[in-house]
Amino acid sequence: LDFRTFMVDAAENPTSVSQLVRRSPDFVGYSNACATGMGGVWFSGNVALVHLCWRVPFPANIVKDLKTDENLDGRLNISDFELTATVIHFAVLAANMPIRDRLAKIFFRQFEHSVLVYSNI
Repeated sequence: LDFRTFMVDAAENPTSVSQLVRRSPDFVGYSNACATGMGGVWFSGNVALVHLCWRVPFPANIVKDLKTDENLDGRLNISDFELTATVIHFAVLAANMPIRDRLAKIFFRQFEHSVLVYSNI
């Protein structure tokens, strides 16, 4: 398998998200994380949902392990915090709504880029 050929073809013929998922989402959410905590909000898509907001502070011992300009020995980076927020975000939805065979669309902020993730949950 020649990965260079695959990479060139993928760059020349990108796949749009709309080609992968052909229906609008049942739920739309946004989550974020920073050194002080994580949180998010879920909105209705195709399925009725009262806006669902949540926020959780990170414990002090976790914040202490965040690698920053002032703490170069930290073992965690902001990506770890963002990933945690994304997982908890889906867990919050699942704890409040039946989600079997539903499609959720989530936006989150990481390294100054908005990323779109479709999940069949």
